[in-house]
Amino acid sequence: MKIKHDLILMFLIQIVMISNLTFAQPSDKLNSSLRSSTIKNFSKMLDSLYVNPELGKKMADELIINLQKGKYDSIDNFDQLGRVLTDDLFQIAHDRHLRVYYSPSTVAIIKKAISEKREDWIKDILDDGRPVNYWFQNIKILPGNIGYLPLNRMERLDLAIEPAIAAMNFLSNSDFVIIDLRNIRGGWPSMMQFLASYFYQEIDNINLFEEHFRKNNEIVQYRSLPYVQGKRMDKIPLYILISRNTFSAGEIFAYSLQKLGRAVVVGEKSNFGTHG
Repeated sequence: MKIKHDLILMFLIQIVMISNLTFAQPSDKLNSSLRSSTIKNFSKMLDSLYVNPELGKKMADELIINLQKGKYDSIDNFDQLGRVLTDDLFQIAHDRHLRVYYSPSTVAIIKKAISEKREDWIKDILDDGRPVNYWFQNIKILPGNIGYLPLNRMERLDLAIEPAIAAMNFLSNSDFVIIDLRNIRGGWPSMMQFLASYFYQEIDNINLFEEHFRKNNEIVQYRSLPYVQGKRMDKIPLYILISRNTFSAGEIFAYSLQKLGRAVVVGEKSNFGTHG
């Protein structure tokens, strides 16, 4: 099953802005010149990089029109500008991945990593998931031998592989499995791929979902893995709970396995939506 979706665009925007734009320092005031140049540069990025070219151009054009009409003239606060731009973009694309915010500390971290020629800069700005066992908590075997896995985040696999393996092995003798994604706030494709692979045979080689990178017109497939540590649950019925709060990685995980006929999705319609 082929499913295209965008990465969390704020990371992409930060990378491009660091490479091509002049950033305001924490002491700078948001004056007319800086506000105008920020919006114009941001519009160019939307037009050239947003995953949906038509929507990208539509959002870019709208920001320039708003700028020319003076909609942003009274805004002299960086945080307020971010909120207003985010709202304007949402009215067009309805994409909650797309957010504009002011974070000099984040920019400083990424600049430092780039100057040191490190590509793993994102590790420096992520929340530390260790205190919550990388979100693998409260895993249970419910009455009736029903395995229950609640997840509030799909953490990066390289950080969370050990608790992920332990969780899946704990569930492996269940007669049914429920994955509760009602409060998930996003996550990483590597973890989605890893967890989904436990519900397929090693020879299946299923195309679970894809990522589309418009900049290079590159499509990356995430297929079921030929090897996972521990028992597979390819014959065990799988149910996924979602709610209006299910976001991003949770939506993709649930949608993919439902479309592939591997899981039954139960719950409310999510309100966020991903490009698919």
